[in-house]
Amino acid sequence: MPVIWKGDSVCSEIFEKTMDGIEEWARVDCETTARENCPVDHGNMRDSHTTQRTGKTVTVGVGGPSAPYAPIQHEDLTLNHKVGQAKWLKMAKDWTLPRLPEKIKDQF
Repeated sequence: MPVIWKGDSVCSEIFEKTMDGIEEWARVDCETTARENCPVDHGNMRDSHTTQRTGKTVTVGVGGPSAPYAPIQHEDLTLNHKVGQAKWLKMAKDWTLPRLPEKIKDQF
């Protein structure tokens, strides 16, 4: 019986399943935590969080009408937020990153 090498398809499948796990972590863990810690005035910025997968990249961010002022709210540590905090996206990533390996493992 001949051995047929399917290494390319195996590597491709491993990559896709890994990306599925990363996207799941980003959408469920990271984005949810970011929403919970996002500064709120009227709620537009909190409601505009998105997770997007394009090729080899998964991005969690803020968009829509909030896009112009979200970077200022995120980066300016001198702003006082009654609800939420600066650096909420970075903190969400840092706080949930330990869950990422499990999300990837669950895809296999």
